[in-house]
Amino acid sequence: MIAITILERPEYQFLKTNPRLGKNIVLLTYGGSYAYGTNVKGSDIDLQGCALNGKRDLLGAESFEQVEDTGTDTTVLCLQ
Repeated sequence: MIAITILERPEYQFLKTNPRLGKNIVLLTYGGSYAYGTNVKGSDIDLQGCALNGKRDLLGAESFEQVEDTGTDTTVLCLQ
């Protein structure tokens, strides 16, 4: 489970404000060293997740495979 305080940091606000993400996120978890339990003091936090398609994606007007934020090492894939 991801600590809520991490998601409240300014650099992670895109998870709430990105129109492809926001309420469409169904799973968000740690990746990298935190996922494997090998993190040490100073390890960066990698997040990975899945999101549902939006209305425009379902209608075929738009589509996306993933949203990637390199600044926070976050990747959210689209469930297709």
